[in-house]
Amino acid sequence: FKVPCKTAWFDEGDVSRDGESELLTDLRRKHRTRICSDPVAMEAETVSGIKYSASEGLLCLNSEQTWRQCEDYKVMFTCTGQFCSECRTRWFDHDDPTGNGDYEVLSDLLTMYPREICPQPIAIEVQTVSGEPASSTSDTFLNYDATYGFACVNADQGSRICEDYRVRFTCPKEFCQGMLPGLVFLWNSLICKELVS
Repeated sequence: FKVPCKTAWFDEGDVSRDGESELLTDLRRKHRTRICSDPVAMEAETVSGIKYSASEGLLCLNSEQTWRQCEDYKVMFTCTGQFCSECRTRWFDHDDPTGNGDYEVLSDLLTMYPREICPQPIAIEVQTVSGEPASSTSDTFLNYDATYGFACVNADQGSRICEDYRVRFTCPKEFCQGMLPGLVFLWNSLICKELVS
């Protein structure tokens, strides 16, 4: 099975006099290479972290709110297929679930592997080290996005601990095309090796 990937969060619209909107068509127009053309899911939450159910985008009209004005929202998309695999890194498994949980944080991984990960990935894939997609586990995740990386906190799992996860990132095509010749060979051999295993 293919592992879905999640984009970064997008927060294009600020709350205006009329309300707030984060519509897929508008976001795709502005970020064509950073959002797949046919997302299989969309997540939305206020910038302060309150979750909201959405599928095609988010539209909040102040005129339809009885108690207060719309809040500022951000959205993230789940993609599959070619979008996730065009220019992706190898798998990284920096942490394990002992202690507080499993944290595969982008800023930490960039510090350890600066030439192997683009600074602003367009998507992230997460799976257990045995290859099961994170979405198929029963774990609850604190973070799972291309901006932050991934975090599974043991305290949020009840009486068990998080699975051991690994992550890989989808980068803009230019990242793979702009690598030094020696690194391109190394990069391609790492990708091929990961795809076979």
